[in-house]
Amino acid sequence: MSIDTIKQNAEILNEAIIKFNSFKLELDSLQKNKQTTKDKSTKKVIDEQIMKTQSKLSELTNYIIKIQMNIQKLIDEELSGNAVQHT
Repeated sequence: MSIDTIKQNAEILNEAIIKFNSFKLELDSLQKNKQTTKDKSTKKVIDEQIMKTQSKLSELTNYIIKIQMNIQKLIDEELSGNAVQHT
């Protein structure tokens, strides 16, 4: 049972990592646009978008860490369950 839960968590983790990479690419693009933009009002808008994207990345990072910790906990439980069965 725990193996299926681990697999489900791994799929969720993979999706979160893909989303993280997407946000990271977006952030890189925004930062490049900010460097090349001369207009102050446009830079202000880009700064706001950068802050929002950084916030999303931070939230997603925390989510990814929680998933990883959950997977590790499930693996530990599965391994300790197997150890009990073999003794």
